[in-house]
Amino acid sequence: MSRLKAVALVLSGALASMLFCGWLIVGHIESDAGALAEAREEGYAAAEEDRLAIVADRPIAEGNSMPIWLQTDPQWDYIPYAGGTIGYHGCGLTCAAMAVKYMTLQDITPLTLASFVGDTCLTDGVNDPGKFCAWIAEHYRNTASRARRFLTISHPSFKTCPMGGLPSLA
Repeated sequence: MSRLKAVALVLSGALASMLFCGWLIVGHIESDAGALAEAREEGYAAAEEDRLAIVADRPIAEGNSMPIWLQTDPQWDYIPYAGGTIGYHGCGLTCAAMAVKYMTLQDITPLTLASFVGDTCLTDGVNDPGKFCAWIAEHYRNTASRARRFLTISHPSFKTCPMGGLPSLA
């Protein structure tokens, strides 16, 4: 009988510790979900602040390196864009943001660029390289002569950028 009590005691202890671990995990998941929602809200607010702080016509610094951003970065992965999210539909947007950041040294991310362009750089719900080129040329005039080269190097889809997409602003 004492063996049976010992086994029951060990099993009860194991069950209690499993329930306690489950309770800790659920509590951690709930706090993570709340922190993620808060970070998303802060991201929207930070994007708006960044959007208002943009300075156009800043020359490209020599020796600058192009940032490498992923469209699935948690900072902007689930942000609505092009009928889906940046993580799913934002390849061109992410590429354009990297090029603008490189050319202007301004803190432009896919999140901030999405807040600037909205759906204006889409054609039938798809990223339109020509429209991104034209938008960059319009808003960053002194970089227009170099923008086509940076965009075609940084993302293959921008190789289709029409020659007229970035007008000569000499």
